[in-house]
Amino acid sequence: MRARRQRGLLLPAFALLLMLGAIGLGVSLYHRASSTQIQTRAETARSLAKAKALLRRYAQSYQYTHTDNPAPGYMLCPDQDGDGSAELSCDDAGGLSVGLFPYRTMGAPPLRDGSGECLWYAVSGAYKNSPTPAGGRMNWDALGQFSVQTPDGRLTFPINRPLDRAVAVVIAAGPALPGQTRPARNGAPCISPGASSSVVAAYLESDFSTPDAAQVTVLDARASDTSFNDQTAWLTPAELFDGAFLRRNDFATGVIGTILNVSVLNLSAPPTTMLPPPDDPVQIGNVEIGAIPLTLVPNPASREAKLLKHWHSQFVYLRCIESASSTCLRTVRGDVCRGMLLFSGQASTAQDRTSGLAGEFFESNTQALTDPEDQMFAGNAAFDPARPYEDLAICL
Repeated sequence: MRARRQRGLLLPAFALLLMLGAIGLGVSLYHRASSTQIQTRAETARSLAKAKALLRRYAQSYQYTHTDNPAPGYMLCPDQDGDGSAELSCDDAGGLSVGLFPYRTMGAPPLRDGSGECLWYAVSGAYKNSPTPAGGRMNWDALGQFSVQTPDGRLTFPINRPLDRAVAVVIAAGPALPGQTRPARNGAPCISPGASSSVVAAYLESDFSTPDAAQVTVLDARASDTSFNDQTAWLTPAELFDGAFLRRNDFATGVIGTILNVSVLNLSAPPTTMLPPPDDPVQIGNVEIGAIPLTLVPNPASREAKLLKHWHSQFVYLRCIESASSTCLRTVRGDVCRGMLLFSGQASTAQDRTSGLAGEFFESNTQALTDPEDQMFAGNAAFDPARPYEDLAICL
């Protein structure tokens, strides 16, 4: 009787042990899966961060690797054949281009996401180095094309004006989702995407089918999802032309200093000679206001001339026209001038610059430009990288 009772008690205890074991196994598997998922995301984040750093370094050092086009900021074309090298030219001028991240050209090993897929890369039309848009100018006002959003429509970084759009994005495609059929690598480090939109769609959920659009939305999931799993790193103009870069001597002196020096040199004239006329001038009283005439630079093939062309939109040139010795322009520093060169500096967060209005470029001299003889011009005489937003007003 006692043995039967003991057997009756053992059965529930054994069932309880089985249940606890199953729960323990489930918890263990859950934690193991969570740990694997965390590790996968961390590996993806590391690859994306490294790719972004390589892109920024490449763009900020472009003048050293391309003496024929010495303006920093340009980026290389994507890799379209899976060999890790950037293509020499990509798509139409002015339109974005998408392909694989060109790790070999960057001097890096193949960069992969946590699932083992090679990273993808898209670059805005204004920033790709070939082909560049006709008349395109590379400076801190060049516009990117990308806004990055979560699948539910939340922006991952604020876009209050066109200048805020990202200039390039690096994308981790993650494992294939239902409906995505991906080509085999056949032993190669990466697949060969070519120009096929179907191959792009087999990896990326974002729509890159309108390369000439002013703004293209790139999806950034940041978590597992049955419809979206791309993870993204992006580079904005503010990150590219950041404070550390502006303080570098090769930019502050080598780029901005160079274009200021060549502009002043070629606009200056002896006291007995009239200053050269501006391009497309507007006359207000005894003052002509317009653009620097690029034809004044003696050698258009020189580095100085090429840099000035890229940064030409940042200048306004004024001259007195009553006589060669006429001095009708003044600065708050006490200068009395025959002519003046205004340099706008980097856009503040309140400036759009797509309108072309003076107030979108100059903080201190908007009123003076409407009444140049009676107003004094404000601004520094030299570029200060610690205050890149301030106007320059250089007496000629």
